[in-house]
Amino acid sequence: MRKATILAVLLAAGLAYGSNEAWKTKPYQQWDQNDVKEILTNSPWVKRTLVTATWKPGGLTAPDASGQTQSQENPSMQQRTGMGPQGSSGGGQPGNPAPPSMGGSDSPQAQFALRWSSSQTVREAIARDAILNGRSSEAQAEQYVDQAPADYEVLLSGTDMTPFADETGDSLKSKAYLEVKPSKERVSPSSVEIVKGADGKNIQSVLFSFPKQGANGQPVLTADDKEARFDCKLKYVHLDMGFDLRKMVGKNGRDL
Repeated sequence: MRKATILAVLLAAGLAYGSNEAWKTKPYQQWDQNDVKEILTNSPWVKRTLVTATWKPGGLTAPDASGQTQSQENPSMQQRTGMGPQGSSGGGQPGNPAPPSMGGSDSPQAQFALRWSSSQTVREAIARDAILNGRSSEAQAEQYVDQAPADYEVLLSGTDMTPFADETGDSLKSKAYLEVKPSKERVSPSSVEIVKGADGKNIQSVLFSFPKQGANGQPVLTADDKEARFDCKLKYVHLDMGFDLRKMVGKNGRDL
């Protein structure tokens, strides 16, 4: 099965928030549903943003091109390993980190969430969720967790993915990048996969894969790097979300 499709099938319910940082205090086999929810929605590996929906009636004029639920965020374990639905927290599809409801504007708004889905901690949360909800056996979950992605992967989902309707994986490769700080080096995606629903039309999430090594053979992210900002500029929306690499630490150290 396609990687993004695998990521998108594991989680199916809306997720709440917590603050116990279970990923630091106990093995994933002991996580409960609240632990899983915290990791997939309210941990250093997930970022959310609220934007004006310029593409909707009542929205602002779209900027010039130059100038999320049930989740399907991480294509689920099943989607990614053939095990079953994957974890998500937003956008309405398993594995998609859907942002919580936010209000406070006369203009129509849309919420987007970005999850660093290649991390060991996130993959463990997806696997644990599948076990707790009867979508995977312990053996299948362990196999999924052990299959670390070759690239850094970030999964984008939202309450309205209309801005991506006219895009393709190839077109998005030229419109998105990771900017590493403090070096300010920009890294383009090695691949982009658009995850759609059963009807083949409704976009549920977009999986961006970034190489772990640059063209010079050196690591894209080093121990000295402090932040990785995801930037994606489309006709109707400009998404800019930063991950604090210093906080993305699991039981075995920095976890990307």
